[in-house]
Amino acid sequence: MAADYDRLFPSPDGPDDEAGAYADYDLEGPPPMPVDRATPPPPARPLRPPMPADVAPRPNGQARTPPPRRARHARQGQTDSPDYPLGNRVKSQHSHRAQQGSPRPIARSVPLKAPPQAPAPPAAPATRPVTPSEQRPDQRADRRDKPALTAPGSTPTCAQPAGRTVSKRGWRRWLHATTRINVGLSRDEKYEIELHNRIRRAIRGSYEIGVLGLKGGGGKTTLTAALGSAFAHVRGDRILAVDADPISGNLCERVGRQTPATVADLVANRALSHYNDIRAHTSMNGVNLEVLAAADYNGASESLTEDDWTRAVATVPRYYNLVLADCGADLFGPAARGVLATASGLVITSGASIDGARQATVALDWLRNNSYLDLLSRACVVINQVVPGESTKAVDELVRHFRQRVQPGRVVVLPWDEHIAAGTEIQFDLLSAGYRRKIVELAAALSDDFDRGESR
Repeated sequence: MAADYDRLFPSPDGPDDEAGAYADYDLEGPPPMPVDRATPPPPARPLRPPMPADVAPRPNGQARTPPPRRARHARQGQTDSPDYPLGNRVKSQHSHRAQQGSPRPIARSVPLKAPPQAPAPPAAPATRPVTPSEQRPDQRADRRDKPALTAPGSTPTCAQPAGRTVSKRGWRRWLHATTRINVGLSRDEKYEIELHNRIRRAIRGSYEIGVLGLKGGGGKTTLTAALGSAFAHVRGDRILAVDADPISGNLCERVGRQTPATVADLVANRALSHYNDIRAHTSMNGVNLEVLAAADYNGASESLTEDDWTRAVATVPRYYNLVLADCGADLFGPAARGVLATASGLVITSGASIDGARQATVALDWLRNNSYLDLLSRACVVINQVVPGESTKAVDELVRHFRQRVQPGRVVVLPWDEHIAAGTEIQFDLLSAGYRRKIVELAAALSDDFDRGESR
């Protein structure tokens, strides 16, 4: 038989009512703290009114700096630095950072004054870029040696500084071909470039050069062909050589004849108005030197007068920058007088023998005695060695002899050349290096007069 314990042991407080027994307890949360309702709570401590920020400057004119901030993890009890302003947030008394004793007064937020900033440095004055001429030599060298920075695979858009010109001869060319080391041009190459620059001088209008020689067989025709080829090779403009030897002229054969037309046909044609009209009467060699052949006198044609030669020589300069005329041995003939009437420069040929030098001296004296002093001041004397192995001592004597009669630097000695002595068509590239150098020096000496004015 089950015993009824509730009836046997009644509770002194009353019936065991679960709802009434635990009505004063919060089963969901912690038990409430005991409250002394007899003692009234202490009055709330008045809060300190907010103080305005001290922004007034000090007497010495310096602004007051804000107090240093307190360390975040400062120990309790340290008062060497003020607390960091917390605004209206109150520290919790149960926090582990709370100080022992009475709670600290609530701090109000005080606006902090920004620290004074240092004055900005003065702006640097605008400077213009330094030109290469104002740089020091060492700076210009460093800039020249540094390669230009360009993107891989891209093409530079600005002009790069030009380097040294690669030599084309001798050990300098071999060194650059094997090691890519460029030591620049030699002294001889620089001298050759100087000669070419002199030959390329601008010509005012047109310029005519006459080639004279009183003795046949002195190389006058070959000199005219080689000199005209040098001018055409270096200058690259229109150069014409006219065969003005009415007796035994063969200039066109030494250059390469391409047309049967002669200077007589040119004089007879009264409808010359364009360059192509003149070009139909001329032949051209490999370096674009044009040649106008002399008239073929076989007894059926009349010889050209002085007026005819003057008109022929005066007509072609309108279409050519430079005209050379190969005159005969007769200075009193109509062809020679027509050339001398319009010539601006003169070349007198002489052999390496005493007889050839005597004939050249006669030509110089004749020009001086016949009112050609201005033309004589632009004259050059060429000592042509037509025989190999001629005496060097005799040639030096002739050079000193002619230097007393012409301007300095206008006596040129042409060495014997195998290609010239063959008597075939003259090709400028087949001439020896020594012969080409002397021809270029003669052309440069004649070119020095290009800027002295127009033709006579």
